[in-house]
Amino acid sequence: MEDLEQIVALEAIRRLKYRYCHLLDAKDWDQYATIFTEDGAADLREAGPAGAPGMVLVEGRDAMMAYVKEAVKTLKTIHHVYSPLITFHGPDEATGVWQMDDRLLAPHGDGWSLVLQGYGHYHETYVKRSGQWLIHRLKLTRTHVEYGPAV
Repeated sequence: MEDLEQIVALEAIRRLKYRYCHLLDAKDWDQYATIFTEDGAADLREAGPAGAPGMVLVEGRDAMMAYVKEAVKTLKTIHHVYSPLITFHGPDEATGVWQMDDRLLAPHGDGWSLVLQGYGHYHETYVKRSGQWLIHRLKLTRTHVEYGPAV
C-alpha cells in the first residue's frame, strides 16, 4: 500500500468511526446500519463487569441493529473515541484500537439520570467493500465502569 493510499484509507476509517459515534448517539438506525458488513459481529462480553446484563456476542448486522436499538431505546447516549491505532493488513483490511468513553443516561423526572459512565477500548476489524471501508468486527472492552442511581 502506497503512503498516500494509506493516509487516505486511514482518514476514511477515522471518519467511519466518527460516524459510528454520531449515528449511534443520534439513533439514526438506517444510516448506522450502513457502516457494518452484513456478516459482522459485535462482541460485548467484556463491556462491563462479569455477569452484568447485556454482555453478549451478537452476530450479523440485522441482529446487531436489533440488539442496539433495544438496548438504548430509552437512553441518551454520548460516545467519544480518540487516539486510534490503525494497522493495515493489505489494501482492503485493517484493524484498529480506539480509546473510548461513554455515558448512558436514562429519563428521570424532568431531566436525565446517569446510568453508566464507561472507559475502555474498541477493538475493530475493517474491510473495504465496493470502495467503502466498513466495520466487520467490533469488540468493546471497558477497563472501568461507574454506575449511577437506578431509575
